[in-house]
Amino acid sequence: MLEEGDRFKIKRIEVKPGGRLSLQSHRHRSEHWVVVSGTAKVVNGEEEFLLETNQSTYIQAGNRHRLENPGKLLLVMIEVQSGDYLGEDDIVRYDDVYGRAGGMGAGIGRVHVVEDELECRRRVKVARCAGVVSVNRLMS
Repeated sequence: MLEEGDRFKIKRIEVKPGGRLSLQSHRHRSEHWVVVSGTAKVVNGEEEFLLETNQSTYIQAGNRHRLENPGKLLLVMIEVQSGDYLGEDDIVRYDDVYGRAGGMGAGIGRVHVVEDELECRRRVKVARCAGVVSVNRLMS
């Protein structure tokens, strides 16, 4: 996380080549994604498209979305979350390559946010950790 306020949170997200996040949605927040470097394959609702460096997209609350890195270089993206609730338990997972719980929409409870590959390896099978996303901590 880079910065956080009452109704916003800013994260720097990295995805290794061939890696992807879960197909998910949020009930209480929207997201803006800006590609800093690399290429992003984005699922946003019914649309699927590529974003290159300096391009962005808006993810409306409730939209199913997924981020992938189809390229050969590290994907670096800035995510700006905004809404009335920004907790990590506001995630409904429809398809998750890391084997995490479904989130509040699936009735399973709180989900674990896997922040690096080592933590992923401790929580789930090693094969599921390739391309894991890292989220930077708050910077002072």
